[in-house]
Amino acid sequence: MNEVIENEKIFMNFDYKGINFSPFLQKKFNQILIQRLDEYIMQILIAESIKSRNDIQGIVTLNFSGETEKVFSYVQEKIPILYLQHGFANYTESISYFDVLDDFDSIKNKIAVWGDIIKDYLIHVKSIPENKIIVSGSPKHDSYSIIEKNEKSQKIMLVTLRPIITHMEGPRIELYEKYEEVLHKLIQISKNIENLQIIFKLHPQQNISNQIIINMIKENDRIKILQFEPIKELLSNCDLHVNIAPDNFDASSVILEAMMMGKPTLNIQLQKNEIEFEFMKENAIKSVYYDSNIEQLVLDLISNHGIEELLNNSQNFLNKYMKNRGNAAKKLIDLMMKN
Repeated sequence: MNEVIENEKIFMNFDYKGINFSPFLQKKFNQILIQRLDEYIMQILIAESIKSRNDIQGIVTLNFSGETEKVFSYVQEKIPILYLQHGFANYTESISYFDVLDDFDSIKNKIAVWGDIIKDYLIHVKSIPENKIIVSGSPKHDSYSIIEKNEKSQKIMLVTLRPIITHMEGPRIELYEKYEEVLHKLIQISKNIENLQIIFKLHPQQNISNQIIINMIKENDRIKILQFEPIKELLSNCDLHVNIAPDNFDASSVILEAMMMGKPTLNIQLQKNEIEFEFMKENAIKSVYYDSNIEQLVLDLISNHGIEELLNNSQNFLNKYMKNRGNAAKKLIDLMMKN
């Protein structure tokens, strides 16, 4: 592969405004191929092996998009594929065009969803037949449960930093400006409230906005910036979860996980394009705009003011959204055996 790319011109005369980008593109293309070649070949070999066998009754997949879809579409006519809902999907009809990120349009056999809210959405918005939908709950969240409060002198505010996804709305300078404004507000709040530590958690996705966001924060003894640490562990130790939402078009899974662990969430929206997600209608979290009185809201939540009602609302929402909490893996296996 290296020899071919070194000696063959793959990008012929790729010029723009008199600049030849061919050497750069060729080098980049080579890096991508070498990095992912093992993964692609492994998927192809697995698909070939599955197609040649007679003892495989089905395939379960968490993700069914891109190259994975192309490879396994080769075998799905012969072997049924069960697709598992893998994220906190909470779309409404008005923004259904964004659910392409959840692969719903790729469903050819069956899908296992977390609860009736997504089931109803798939039936009424996506026109997926009811007999293709299994309501199992979320196996990956079986170990999530409410954490008993441990009163301690130091409080922890965990801030989850959603990346700015430019392919949704394009690069918008004002979003970065609002992001920086909110970050500085939160840092100042942590300085004003005695014994409050602030932890910033970057999205694990490799996104160019991550470095820009890091540059907006000045790390010190009371401020930590993390990225790959387990979110479950961070949530279990925090007293307040704050989520920054740049676009509002989908809900971060960490919001759901915070609710499951009994942690209050303050969701700060950088745009005023309110979308009535089910958890917002239920008042399961506090959701406000970037120009609200964030300091007062943080102070109220960190001092447990209004927390009981918020947590009750979140549990009511979860009862509707997630079936078989704590027992979803067994339920899924039982349903698969019946189907």
